[in-house]
Amino acid sequence: MAFPYPHKIKKTMVEQGISEKIIEKFDFPDSIQAEKIISFIDQMDKLLSPEQCLSIMEQQGCCKTGKNDVATRAFGLEHANKTIEEKLKLLPKSEIPYNFPCQLNNDGTLTAFLENYRCGCYGIRKLTEPVKISRTYCGCCGGFMRHHLQNALGVGIRLKEIISSPNSSNGKKRCEFLFEIMKPNKELE
Repeated sequence: MAFPYPHKIKKTMVEQGISEKIIEKFDFPDSIQAEKIISFIDQMDKLLSPEQCLSIMEQQGCCKTGKNDVATRAFGLEHANKTIEEKLKLLPKSEIPYNFPCQLNNDGTLTAFLENYRCGCYGIRKLTEPVKISRTYCGCCGGFMRHHLQNALGVGIRLKEIISSPNSSNGKKRCEFLFEIMKPNKELE
């Protein structure tokens, strides 16, 4: 996983109706240098609501194309007639590359995890530890997970909350994302 691109974030802001007056306040980085991206994410936290930040960042996610995406979609098509609960039981046994541990919660939300206790983002892992970044940044990984999970499970999902991350817990907690289940998947991204 790599850094989100500032021009793509700006495009998403426009698509989501963030006012031009707010967008003008941002200092969009001219590169994907880690320090610049982290500083930009801090600006997002100051200028936007938490809901806006998550909504924008979940649209970023990397690794949404290629053979891994094909495998995830194939799993979803193969098990299209099954319930979400049945698919979640099959997912760990599948051989698809992005098969995240998940649980369906009593309130109908979905919790998904990255298994290791270090940041899933390759760009962040290259930085000297300790790295202090806002959980907003993690919305990008949430978008990566969202894309593959909604295709595998056949439902639309929305990133509701980033529960924990290795960076915000000094490596004591793994990445944990909470998703709201939106709708059956007919034509998802």
